[in-house]
Amino acid sequence: MMRFDAIATGLSPGENPGLLTEPPLLLVTGASGYIGRALVRLAVGAGWCVRALARSPGGLPRIPGVTWHPYDLAHDPDPGLFSGVRAVVHLAAMTQGRVDRETEAREVAAGRRLFELAGESGARLLFVSSQSAVTGAESAYARVKRTLEGEALSRRGIVVRPGLVYGGGHPGGQFGFLCRLVATLPILPRFVPAPPLQPIHVEDLCRALLSLAAGGGETSTSYNLGDREGVTWQRFLRLLAWERFRRCPLWLPVPLLPLSWAARLMDRFSGGEGGIGQRVQGLVALKEMETATSLVALELTLRPLRSGLRRGGGNSGPWRRDLAGEGYLLLRYVAGSRPPVGMVCRYVRVQERAGVREGLPLAPVVHALPRLLWILERPGAARDLERSLAIAVAIAEASPRFADRFLQLRPLSPILALFEAFVAGVREVLARMCRPWVGLMGLRGAVRGEGDG
Repeated sequence: MMRFDAIATGLSPGENPGLLTEPPLLLVTGASGYIGRALVRLAVGAGWCVRALARSPGGLPRIPGVTWHPYDLAHDPDPGLFSGVRAVVHLAAMTQGRVDRETEAREVAAGRRLFELAGESGARLLFVSSQSAVTGAESAYARVKRTLEGEALSRRGIVVRPGLVYGGGHPGGQFGFLCRLVATLPILPRFVPAPPLQPIHVEDLCRALLSLAAGGGETSTSYNLGDREGVTWQRFLRLLAWERFRRCPLWLPVPLLPLSWAARLMDRFSGGEGGIGQRVQGLVALKEMETATSLVALELTLRPLRSGLRRGGGNSGPWRRDLAGEGYLLLRYVAGSRPPVGMVCRYVRVQERAGVREGLPLAPVVHALPRLLWILERPGAARDLERSLAIAVAIAEASPRFADRFLQLRPLSPILALFEAFVAGVREVLARMCRPWVGLMGLRGAVRGEGDG
C-alpha cells in the first residue's frame, strides 16, 4: 500500500509525480461536520482539490483548493459535481433531531443515489459507517449505516467502520458530547457493565481515508479502524478529563441495562429516535471490533490515546514527555528525593527500548503527592505500575547518590528498627483501608490499558 507522503498523487513513492498535470479531485459529503472539516483540511495539505458538500456552506471559511456546494440528504446532488472526481467520501448523516421511519428511508435513498452517481463517474467510493453497524444495535442510526454498507459494497465501494472518533481542536459528534459532559459535570457515570470503546484520533482516521481514496486497499472491502485492545468508558473519560480539562471527576456507578430501558421508553413516547436515548442504546449494543487486520493492511499506526486527547493531539514528542514526568515521579518516590536529570533520561530510554509509548495515567493528586503511590503499590494490583516501579528501583539502586538508601550500610539501633517496623505496619493498615476508595480518588488509572469494570 502507498505511504501517506504519496497519498495526494495516488502514485507509489518510486513514481514521478510530475507526470500529473493537475491535482486529484476529492468529493466529500458532510464536509462541515466533525470528521469532514478535518478531512478537508488534511486533503488540501496533501495536495488534493476538494469539492466540499455541506448543508449550509454559506458561512464556512474559504480555503484555497476547496469549493463549497450546498447538499442535504433530502435532495439529490447535482450530477455535474461528480465530473472529474477521483474519489467520493460519504460522511453526511442525519445525527440531530428525532428520526422516524420516513426520515430513515429518506437517508437510505439519498445514500443510494449518491453511490449511483459515484459509480457512473468512475470515482472510487468510500462510505464511512460506524462500529454500531456490526454490533446488532437497533437504533435508526445503526440501521441506516448497516443498509448503506451493503449498498456500497455491492457497488465495489469501500466501507470504513471507525470506533469512537476523538481529538482535534474543535470537538464534534460523540466526542463533542463527551467533552461537554466532562467539562461541566463534577460526577460522571461509571456504567456497569463497562462499554468497550475503540478510539481513533480524527486525523488518523482521515489519513486512512485519504490513503484509500488515492488507491490504497481493496474495493468491496470493509475496514475496521480503532484501538486494537480498546479501553473502557471510565478510563476514556478519566483520561479526557485530565488531559484536556485538568479535572479529576468523581464516579457514580450506573447500571446500563435499566438506563437503556428508560431510554427506549422515552423514544417510544416521543414518537421517534434520537438524542440521549439513541446514544445509550448504542452504548449497550457496543461490541469489540477486530481492527488489527485493517490497521496492518493500511499500514496505519494510531497515536497514543493520552497525547491524542490533548488539544494539540500531536503524534510525536508528547509520549516522551509523559515518560519523563512518570520517571521523575517514580524515582522521587523510590529514592525519597528529587532525582537528577540523567536518571530520568535513563528511565525514559529503558521504557523506550521496552516499546512503551504511553505514560501511566496517574491522577494529578499523585503528581502533587508522590507518597500516595504506596496506596497503589501492592503485588499484582497494577501490572504496569509494578513493572515501572521495578525499573525506577533498579536505576536508583545503581546510582551512587542513592546507594545508601537501598544498601542500609549504617547499622540501625533496635529502637529505630522497631519504630520503622511500626511505621511500615501502620502504612499497610492505612493502605488497605484506603484501597476501596481508590476509584473515587482517581488513582485506579495508574495502569497502562487497565480496564475499569
